[in-house]
Amino acid sequence: MPFTPVPITGQTFAVLLLGAGYGWRRGLVTMLGYLGVGLAGAAVFSPDPATGRSRTGEQMLHAPSAGYLVGMLLAVGLLGWLTGRAWDRRLGTSVVQMAAANVVIYAVGLSEPGFG
Repeated sequence: MPFTPVPITGQTFAVLLLGAGYGWRRGLVTMLGYLGVGLAGAAVFSPDPATGRSRTGEQMLHAPSAGYLVGMLLAVGLLGWLTGRAWDRRLGTSVVQMAAANVVIYAVGLSEPGFG
């Protein structure tokens, strides 16, 4: 989208599914694996709007969306932890846990535009 340097993707939805489906341990390991593979050089991160190519790990650390990756890591942990305490068993608490995880993603993402 032309008005933002941060691409709109389905990643936040995937993070919610990951945390709710895997729990906090497996979810964090999976998310850390994703980040590790991306930082090692695999083309898993969103493309750079200027070039259209997937960002490298080094580029991602300085991208406007770097904070969102940290927020996603924290959100997976929070959501998995709440799911482990049966917050996903009722509609009301399930909505609250999903909303809380989204707040974590966006609060960290908006407050940390890049690392360095």
